[in-house]
Order: sequence, then C-alpha cells, then structure tokens
Amino acid sequence: MKKYFFIHIVLLVIVSYTQAQTIYPCKTHTKDGDPIDYQLEWQISPKGEYIDIVISNDGKAFGEEFLYVLIDKKDGDSYIPLDSKAYHIDPSATWIVHKYKLTEPGEYLIYFVNSSQKRLAQQKIKVTYKDAHPFVPGDKSGVYYDNCQMLLCQRVIGGEPYKTLNDVYLNKGSATVYIYLNNFKSLNTRRLNVNIWRKELTGFTFDEYVDQKKYKIDPYWNDTFFKYSFTAPGEYKIAVYNEQDILIKFNFIRVHMREK
Repeated sequence: MKKYFFIHIVLLVIVSYTQAQTIYPCKTHTKDGDPIDYQLEWQISPKGEYIDIVISNDGKAFGEEFLYVLIDKKDGDSYIPLDSKAYHIDPSATWIVHKYKLTEPGEYLIYFVNSSQKRLAQQKIKVTYKDAHPFVPGDKSGVYYDNCQMLLCQRVIGGEPYKTLNDVYLNKGSATVYIYLNNFKSLNTRRLNVNIWRKELTGFTFDEYVDQKKYKIDPYWNDTFFKYSFTAPGEYKIAVYNEQDILIKFNFIRVHMREK
C-alpha cells in the first residue's frame, strides 16, 4: 500500500511538471505569446533559419525575476551544451520568447531553468537541411573571386586571422600555417582543392609539386580556413581552387630551418 502511494505521488509531480510550463518552437508568435506554426521537426537552408522559442506558463505568473534558456545538441548518446541566455523578466509575466538561429542539422534539447536551477520545461527538436533546392555552382569564371582575400597566419581565433605570416620556421621537423579565405560573399563551392608547389633552388618558378588537399565546405559560407604543415625548408606557393578547378586565390610562404 505504501509503495502504491509513493508511485502515485511521483506520477502527480511529473504530470504537474509537464503541464505547468510548455515550450513551443515556432516560426513566430502573437503579441499575447501564442505560437504560430509550432513544429518539432525543422528543415532549414544551409544559411540557417531563425525560430522563436516560446515558453508559456499556462496563463500564470512565473513569479521569477530571472529565467535561463539552455540549448544542448546531441552528440552520440548524450547532449553537449551549445548555447545559453539569461532573461531578466517581470515576475508577473506569463510567457517569454527566445529567438534562436538554427544553423546545423541534428537533434537539440531546449530547456528553461529558474534561479534555483530548477528545470521548468524541456523540448526536443530535430533539424535537417532542405532538399528541395540543391546547390548549383554558379559563375564558372575566376572573376567571381576577384576580391577574395587569402591570408597566411599563425592561427584563426574567433573566425578572425591572427598574426599574418610571410616566413615560418621549422620546429621539431614541421611548421604549421593557417590559411584563411574570405570572399566577402558566398564561396559558391562545396569543396576546396588545394595544391602546394615549391620553387626549385636554382629556378624562378614553382615547378616542384609537393602535395594536394581537399576540404569539404558549405557553399554558402563567405569565409573559411584550414591549416597545413610544412616539413621541409623552401619557398612555397599555395593555390586554392573551387570544385570546378577554377582558381580562387594563391599566396606564398617561405619556410626556414631554425638556427641553432
């Protein structure tokens, strides 16, 4: 009898938890906080899409000054933290909205907590890319990339190149360079083909083929970066092409032995 009573109480708590607050991922909402086009499965373009995340307290005041929205993304069998934001609200508010941009496919867990870290509500959504409009390569001439910027740098931090380089020195047999590309508009290719050439010691041209790399990218990105490690001294040319083997940009780097 005692066991039955305990289970009954737990079920009542779960029911009240799921009914007290509700999360509505939707395209937009009314001025009264009612969701419009509520969905749990979203199809987005590679450029991303904004959605409204409405949390409703069923017409009752939250009685809180602070609420926190957290978004986790599924990675394997668990969810990892992706984004969070704190809201300072009127305690008499009965709903709030969080605007969020979906940029990548996957499964997401959205939840709200109060100042005591009590989880008020949660909702899972699934995001996929739209298939209706597949990418079609555009301009097949190199003119499209006339204003593209290619920087060789020490590192890329927060999407920005850090300490541009003309010369690097081998350290323990290698020297790593970050290559940053910015076309200031869509790169318009699904793949970067990278060729590395070295100048012959007695020559004036880059005739010695060294390596080729291929990098898959989102064609709608304006900029991107990758890194490459050199293992021998010399003067090198790095040439980057799109998937149609149209030249995007090239640059040069000198690699030196470190003096002892």
